[in-house]
Amino acid sequence: MTRNRFNHSSRAATGLTLLEVLIALVVLSIGMVGLGALMLTALSNVHSSSQYSLASALALDFEERLWFELATRSANEPDSLTNGCLTMGQIGAVADAMITQWNQDDNAWNWTATGSRRFQVPELNINVEPEDVTLTTIDNVGGQDTGLRWQKIDLVQISWDEGRFDLDGGTESVEVAIGLLCRPVFN
Repeated sequence: MTRNRFNHSSRAATGLTLLEVLIALVVLSIGMVGLGALMLTALSNVHSSSQYSLASALALDFEERLWFELATRSANEPDSLTNGCLTMGQIGAVADAMITQWNQDDNAWNWTATGSRRFQVPELNINVEPEDVTLTTIDNVGGQDTGLRWQKIDLVQISWDEGRFDLDGGTESVEVAIGLLCRPVFN
């Protein structure tokens, strides 16, 4: 006669009870909630990083356009400068041109060769107030006027519409200061 190696008490211990399954599900759920929170934090950090990169690119673009305008006017129309520096109207024209170009529809560019799309900044706005533009004359050297002046734009506010997220009205902004060494004017 063969003997059954399993008795009744050992057969009941081989399966999982409902309580054990529920405890495993609770532990798994807590882990999934933690993973979800980690993913949201990572997404938020990536968004902040991309907005910081965009703000840096916009501020640098505006500064380079101001330098180009100053150099072009210095070479071609030096009398259009005030004390060798850009006027508020000229700074505003540079800002308007930049806004127009960054807001320009993608169809205005020929991207068929690369198959890529141009990056657009919807609702770009650049604000420079006259009281934020200061002019400093570099001190005389040896009793002679150096003719050097420094134009500083203390506050340039650049803002744009961030359409992907509806946080804070969907508007992102950055404030930067820009310094321009003006064209030397000797008296």
